[in-house]
Amino acid sequence: MKLGTSQAILDYLSEKTNYEREVHFDYERLDLRGVARLLELIGNPHRAFRACHIAGSKGKGSTAEMVAAAMTRAGYRVGLYTSPHLSHFRQRIRIKGRSIPEETLVEVFDPVREAVEKLAQEGNQPTFFDILTAAAFAAFRHQSVEMAVVETGLGGRLDSTNCLVPDVTAITSVEMDHSDKLGDTLAKIATEKAGILKEGKPLVLGPVPAEANKVIRERAGSLGCSVRQVGREMDVGSIQPTADGSEFVLRTGRGVYADLRIRMLGRGQVDNAAVAVGILEAWSETDSVEVPEEAIRAGLSSARLPGRLQIMGEKPVVLIDGAHTASSARMLREVLEERMSYRRIFCVLAILGDKNIDDILDPIVPLCQEVMLTRAPSPRSTPPELLARIVRKRFPWAIVHAFDDPAEAFKRALSLASEDDLVCVAGSLYLAGEAIQFFKK
Repeated sequence: MKLGTSQAILDYLSEKTNYEREVHFDYERLDLRGVARLLELIGNPHRAFRACHIAGSKGKGSTAEMVAAAMTRAGYRVGLYTSPHLSHFRQRIRIKGRSIPEETLVEVFDPVREAVEKLAQEGNQPTFFDILTAAAFAAFRHQSVEMAVVETGLGGRLDSTNCLVPDVTAITSVEMDHSDKLGDTLAKIATEKAGILKEGKPLVLGPVPAEANKVIRERAGSLGCSVRQVGREMDVGSIQPTADGSEFVLRTGRGVYADLRIRMLGRGQVDNAAVAVGILEAWSETDSVEVPEEAIRAGLSSARLPGRLQIMGEKPVVLIDGAHTASSARMLREVLEERMSYRRIFCVLAILGDKNIDDILDPIVPLCQEVMLTRAPSPRSTPPELLARIVRKRFPWAIVHAFDDPAEAFKRALSLASEDDLVCVAGSLYLAGEAIQFFKK
């Protein structure tokens, strides 16, 4: 029976295994053979367009946004596939900068559903992410997408998106995130992310730690992949903060880009922009692809990423950031200390249970007047009372409140804040999505 609405599709998907909602699972249970068979049954839509494939502990979403914006400015019909979503799951599949329309999703999903049912008869049960990835690729084919920018969900080697054979791959960063699944060392995590590399395809690499860099470059060498890396083959300099982002100079093998501008806050976004330029240059060096400098500049300056250091409202200023790794929490602190003006900070935090909680708390909590701890809309979210105990033990002086309902935490923060204060929401992209919906009312 055809599923006639996006809500019906989401309900259908919700019945499938969804590793985004599980704190602990056997990572090695992931298997690309299921999604490969699913794609085969719907005519291998991923072969109908060209793609770049982006992995990374952080920064891959921002980088993907910049690349997609620049490719669109260059005149291509561009598809963008990212995860998770912030408010509705159609946001994960975008074409020409817009979420896939409901009627298009309904149309392309029916053959996907039929293929899933056939797989079930064969004893194969695709996951939530397998099915949604197949639907995204089917939508790109249906909408005549020429270039797709695809972000991995988890890791890379066993990620559903790794059925692609892209023109370019990129790894934005490597840090100790999802270490219970990807490995307990940077080398092991880097190995998983380097699993997206394809023979002879160029790799663009962000400024990763030496231990990870060694693993990735060895993998690239074994596959004959050229490498251009921020901090080595590409050099960032002359960074100047602006009201809503940064201006900087980037030197690459192609030449010097003076006065590049991005409208995303934080030093890390400059590195993400450099990776994006590297991807665009590498893509331009493949057959029949041209991305002029004007398109690169326009794409970088126009790209936005909701939920990442996003300012909403004033008096008090509300800053929403999905900071959920150690380095993104440090970048949030940097922005708060160096770029924002306020008298006091009232923070709302939720952190998923498979994250390194202390590494996220340590940069943020010492800046806060009071901390509202809550639950992100995910089964993986740490219970607020448990999070409160962790905060009180680590910061005995902290004034802490716990709320099961994020809306109550937001309301409490606003009630405490004066016009010259700042309300900061952080710790989870899932919480960032809730905050955007709450504060835009």
